[in-house]
Amino acid sequence: GDLAALEARLDALAPLLSAQSQERKAERARAQEQAREAKEKMVAEAEKLAAGNDWRGGVNRFRALLDDWKQLPRIDRATDDALWHRFSSARTTYTRRRKAQFAEQATKRDGAKQAKEQIIAEATQLAQSDDWGATAGEFRELMNRWKAAGPAPREVDDKLWAQFRGIQDEF
Repeated sequence: GDLAALEARLDALAPLLSAQSQERKAERARAQEQAREAKEKMVAEAEKLAAGNDWRGGVNRFRALLDDWKQLPRIDRATDDALWHRFSSARTTYTRRRKAQFAEQATKRDGAKQAKEQIIAEATQLAQSDDWGATAGEFRELMNRWKAAGPAPREVDDKLWAQFRGIQDEF
């Protein structure tokens, strides 16, 4: 064949190949920049969530952010690792604060349960009294203490209330 014509055609394609290569590099750079911007926005939102007190919605939002993070391409290692560290730290901070909040609530509810059980024990002793006026006053005081005790765990609060009201009705 015509080797000289083939070489001429290949030489004519060289600038086209170079241009396409440059175009691909530019497109990869744009994609990397978009991924970096998206990850920076996610990190900022995660840090904002970590500082907040949205205990129910925050968990779901962190899950969604993590799923979105996994969908994005990796960027240069140093930047990606730094952003991931910030995101992960925000998640850890949020999780620790959330667990502490729920542990504190559980402690308060357990304390309320014990206080209400004590009130019921006192009410049981008062229910047999014949001193109507003084005992009615003591029941009012027990009711005030009941309200001040706060909520007990859901599964027992209604049972305790029914028991206390039954004792009052008996009196």
